Amino acid sequence: MAGQLTLSDAASLLRPGMTVFIHGTATEPRAFVDYLAAHPEHLTGVHLLTSFIPGINSVSLAGLAADSKLTTFMAQPVLADAIERGDAEALRLQYSKVPGYLRGLERLDLAFFHGRPLPDGDVSTSVSGELIPTACEKAERVCVFENASLPIPVNGCVIASDRIDYRACSAGELIEYPGAVRADDVSSGIARHVATLIKDGDALQTGIGVIPGAVFAELRTRRGLRINSGMVGDSVMLLAEAGVLAADSEHLYGMALGSQALFKWLDGRPGFRVGDVAEVHDVERIATVENLVAINSGIEVALDGSINAEQIGPRVVSGPGGLPDFATGSSRAPGGRSVIALPAANTRKGVSRIVARLANHESPTVAAGVATHIVTEFGVAAIGDTTPAKRAERLIAIADPAHRDELSAALALTR
Repeated sequence: MAGQLTLSDAASLLRPGMTVFIHGTATEPRAFVDYLAAHPEHLTGVHLLTSFIPGINSVSLAGLAADSKLTTFMAQPVLADAIERGDAEALRLQYSKVPGYLRGLERLDLAFFHGRPLPDGDVSTSVSGELIPTACEKAERVCVFENASLPIPVNGCVIASDRIDYRACSAGELIEYPGAVRADDVSSGIARHVATLIKDGDALQTGIGVIPGAVFAELRTRRGLRINSGMVGDSVMLLAEAGVLAADSEHLYGMALGSQALFKWLDGRPGFRVGDVAEVHDVERIATVENLVAINSGIEVALDGSINAEQIGPRVVSGPGGLPDFATGSSRAPGGRSVIALPAANTRKGVSRIVARLANHESPTVAAGVATHIVTEFGVAAIGDTTPAKRAERLIAIADPAHRDELSAALALTR
């Protein structure tokens, strides 16, 4: 029988020298994280591993106690100072590699997650599969914060009762993702161009944010679309209610990030299945999904077609996440398209986002030759099956007009 714990009891499980995983995303055990932030003595000498997501998991546990360390798989602004001090590190791993990293740890002493108890004693991971199954498989001991109000997907990830060592009561709602700001003219223009690449019956992968939301708004006349994505947001709910999604297909996702309305809508929703990172982000699996259109963004695109989604100049602002997985897998899939959509320029700073060379050119987020289409408000550049010279010319053609001469001159120097 798993022990019944209070927040204080759960925190007291931590000991100096331990390596401990705390799950993030919308199903983060927020009350426990808040308790640790208020009682940092429990973190002394502890190495924390977190799957915290920018914009969702806003409490930093880095540097709060002596000899503590925090490792995350996604750089985020709240950790910038801690990373600079050396109290935290953001591993530069694409998501498909993270399960292997966890399995390869010398040891993982504890794993904490937030879930919905089931009648047989098993626990649903609710609307986030993510890294929970891998962490629970690896950890010496597992503690679940049980919340009977969480949504349960019809087909989701479940942690078996015999894998759980401790249980604690939890309450409250899942963490909402802040609603995207209204699409401006640039984002709407990009979305209209992206929509021309999507046909009836295609499978879709997107991130969340202004451009994906604007793209989905352009798809209301499509039919039979399938979801195959690391994350889903409120736009998926709206597409389903508009009759756009295939009723006879399975829709696979790794986590839901959105409103309470979305979480309630997913509760018991037939046809939607939650998978973990090991499945959802597996590049070989992605490459088997017919007509998969992966729609992602980046900070800048080089004339060779490589993508930077991590750095602004020398400053690291994000991690690879699932972008390399879906960009690569969709480009290999039968009929697949790997789309990178972004504004042509940062007009406030007067810089082009199509550049001669990336800030992280020595190790780009996505290598040259992977993305099949680049989209800006000025059009679509089909760069999948063409020569490097044609690729560069097509990218210059969709750059901001104010920067095209400069890019053409840079291209001329390489010839």
